[in-house]
Amino acid sequence: MQRRFLAFGFAVALTACGGSAIPAATVSQQEFNSAAAVDAAKKPQSVYWTLFAGFSSPQVQIASVPLHAKSKVKSLYNNPYNKMSYSSGMHVDSSGRLWVLVFGPYSGNPGSVYVFDLPLTNTSAPKYTFALLGTSDPDHLTFDKSGNLWINSHGNNEVLEYTGPFTQSGQISPATTLAVGIASPSGVALDAHGNVYVANNASTGKNSIAVFKAPVSNKKRVCVVFVPSRPNANPGVVLFAPTWEISARAKKILY
Repeated sequence: MQRRFLAFGFAVALTACGGSAIPAATVSQQEFNSAAAVDAAKKPQSVYWTLFAGFSSPQVQIASVPLHAKSKVKSLYNNPYNKMSYSSGMHVDSSGRLWVLVFGPYSGNPGSVYVFDLPLTNTSAPKYTFALLGTSDPDHLTFDKSGNLWINSHGNNEVLEYTGPFTQSGQISPATTLAVGIASPSGVALDAHGNVYVANNASTGKNSIAVFKAPVSNKKRVCVVFVPSRPNANPGVVLFAPTWEISARAKKILY
């Protein structure tokens, strides 16, 4: 399965929803992490990434920061400790733990997320495991400033919010389900104001990002922003660059 990812720096206010403009995003370095996760709490820093691959391939790969052409990469495979399979989205939370989306015991329907203490090693086992009820083939996750978890769900064209405290393993149910204006969501991000941005991988022939203005509700009008792209390329993960990145990358699309 091939999935394309897109990084989009929102340096300008979005006014297509009507009414007042959505302020330009001001976010932390952590929000810029998505398909890869940077362990910012420890020095020297490490970067972790996934391959969305089966048991015979690495589930997580690790290298020291900064990356360069001769960086040494450590590969972690599925084993009786981590039990990871088809690892995809990952994020380091505010407490420094690594959250990894996996197919889990339900083969992705619903998906699961495993929470690890860092550093990640061959004998690391999840501190918590959560079955994400309501999801189907999720592969991207992020957190809002309150610590709530947001997940995309390819299989049923939804984005879901799960509320904490995330201190006991088990099945968790969504507190919010967004579906209006969403088509094959491939990524989700929130800005400092609580607005939610969803990258649509399929939207009736147009590439787009659906914007849910805070306070977020599935009943409110959704702004769908067209994203120009190369032929046959669809938006994947939408990210917010830190403020020092935004000014240099305004409206720049990376493939």
